[in-house]
Amino acid sequence: MGLPWRRKTQAEASPAAGAEDAAAGGEQQQKRKLTKKEKEKAEKELRKALPPQSQVGRNGLFEMVGQLSFTWAAGNVPGGPFVPCNVVAHGHNLYVFEGGQTGHRPSAKPRTFFQVKRAEVAVIGRLQIPPLPPHFNVFRIELTKKQFGHRAFFFKAATTKEMMRWMTDLKWRVQASEAEIKRRFEPQRGREVVQRRLDETESAVHRQSERVVGLAVRYEQQEVTIADIDEEA
Repeated sequence: MGLPWRRKTQAEASPAAGAEDAAAGGEQQQKRKLTKKEKEKAEKELRKALPPQSQVGRNGLFEMVGQLSFTWAAGNVPGGPFVPCNVVAHGHNLYVFEGGQTGHRPSAKPRTFFQVKRAEVAVIGRLQIPPLPPHFNVFRIELTKKQFGHRAFFFKAATTKEMMRWMTDLKWRVQASEAEIKRRFEPQRGREVVQRRLDETESAVHRQSERVVGLAVRYEQQEVTIADIDEEA
């Protein structure tokens, strides 16, 4: 038996009001800012779940890959030194692997990654911060939300041509839809695959290799022609 003198709560008197209070409480829990340790723990778990390099590409082929240097942006200036890395673009994700400098293989798993959908990409070119020496071939990616504690990052290429190659790809990629990316990079099922050109490098597979001093090499042999010389009597 219920107690006759107990007053009904607001949730019992009005179920709709009770539902609103529960929703408000849930929103407050979701909006609660994580502490620094909680953020570090969440980022650490996220890095563990990142795909290895073999899964970022397809059988060793990548949508976009190159050697760059990057650092986070503190406003319009770098927040730290430029770190060499190997960057792979896959869909709307930008994977950053350690050890991208010449002579060093990139790490098996990425150091971090960025979701660049709807991001803003801008050419900086020469980045001068007196009295430090200038940086050249720099471009900036500003994300819509903070990722790994920062919202913007600077990337530096070795040459102007390499910087413009990344700019052309990223400007299209950040605005492209999932269907456009899939149509451009995914193989078309059911269609015949046609080889449009031959590989003319020394590692070409359409020429049989030969053994030369214990090494397998491929090269074109010149035809030997014999000239007929008429001897005068």
